[in-house]
Amino acid sequence: MKKSIIIIGMLVFICYCSTEFHINDTKAMQLVYNGTNIESGTLGYDFGSVVTNQTSITQTFMIINAGVTNLILNNGVTIDNTTDFIVIQPQMSNIQSGSNTTLSLVFKPQTKAVRSAIVTINNSSSRLQSTFTFNIQGTGRGGGELSYQTRYFPPTPGAIGTGNISSDGKHIYVNNWTSDTISWFSRDSVSGALTYSGMYSNINIDQPGTILLSPDGKHLYVTAEAIGVICWLSRNAITGELTYVGNITGAGCKRIAISPDGNNVYITVPSFNAVYYFARDSQTGALISIGGYTNTDIAQPRGITVSPDGLHVYVAAAFADAVAWFTRDQATGVLSYGSRYTSINIAWVWHSAVSPDGNNVYTAGNTTDAVAWFNRNHTTGALEYKGRIVSPILERSTWVTVAPDGNNVYAIGRALNSVIWFSRDRISGALTNMGSYPHANISGPESVFVSPDSRHVYTCSDNGALAWFDRNY
Repeated sequence: MKKSIIIIGMLVFICYCSTEFHINDTKAMQLVYNGTNIESGTLGYDFGSVVTNQTSITQTFMIINAGVTNLILNNGVTIDNTTDFIVIQPQMSNIQSGSNTTLSLVFKPQTKAVRSAIVTINNSSSRLQSTFTFNIQGTGRGGGELSYQTRYFPPTPGAIGTGNISSDGKHIYVNNWTSDTISWFSRDSVSGALTYSGMYSNINIDQPGTILLSPDGKHLYVTAEAIGVICWLSRNAITGELTYVGNITGAGCKRIAISPDGNNVYITVPSFNAVYYFARDSQTGALISIGGYTNTDIAQPRGITVSPDGLHVYVAAAFADAVAWFTRDQATGVLSYGSRYTSINIAWVWHSAVSPDGNNVYTAGNTTDAVAWFNRNHTTGALEYKGRIVSPILERSTWVTVAPDGNNVYAIGRALNSVIWFSRDRISGALTNMGSYPHANISGPESVFVSPDSRHVYTCSDNGALAWFDRNY
């Protein structure tokens, strides 16, 4: 306290004034989120993307009275956009010096757009700053729902198992296991509609099981299961046409994965409980064997995928009820076995996929009627099981994929001829079942994939159909 002496005539007044008190002290009212101070007038929180008409996770802020007199919130907290945001008022309206209360906010977008608001904390005490304002924002998006458009049939009849879309989004390729063919379609990048363009047919791709384009779009790789070889074909980037180039032995080969840098190709070999690795020549597409891993801890491996950072490879081992992870040497492409997660939770696991941000891995269980999710350690590649969704619509689920925008996961349910979509929480990785399309149009669905622009989804089925869906993104 500061003492002041005032002399008026013969009267002496002694005044004691607090040096701690300041009218409109900008530091008297403080706002904290997750341990971080938020300055008045700045962006306090970004809710990220939330599905329209769905509510976000509630975010809680702490209002602290750092002044010396009470903070009085009789006028509460106001917001200039009550259409898209919800305020849960503080429990305390009279906050003593050194005390605090909480304020909660929820984002519920009504439109697919960036939405924002100014939040104002109103103080009616005349001794402290009258208001504290901060900004919040979020983006409304579609829920990933699919709208069936039509389906296409390649010229040769028979089941088509896997499809692949070029990274430029111009062409889609599908394999026909029974007719030993690979067909390609030109794709309209705006509407997603397809036009049949051509076909490669030859006994040298006898019973093509899986097809996959290299990241640079120059080559397409196919497992010719009947003759136990991996073939590569060059691709014309303008017309999409394929030209056979060569093959390498890969007896028992099933699924294919290619590293993001395009330097390596990996295949699963169920009959030998093995994964084989190859070095890839980016100019010719040729493969050279550089090793493999064989062990019953990956018994009957099916799906295989490489993390977006190229550091780890994940293998879905059906007979082991496990998903295993390997560390990848980025210089040589050789894999080192790390460990695995095995549980009845993912019994007869058939396929796996890594989210574009690399934070999560998802698996499809053929006998568990479930899609499970894991947190991924970016350094070690280790997986931590977090949960799963079990549903009859997922019976005989054999495929799972994540949309390039990271907002949705799509899976196949073969028993009910279904493609199922889930909303993905981009923070936790958790899934919410949003809907499905069960129909004979996609009878016996084998695989599902999303266009690079995230606007369209396609499925391949045993009935020989390549189906096209619009996606609410």
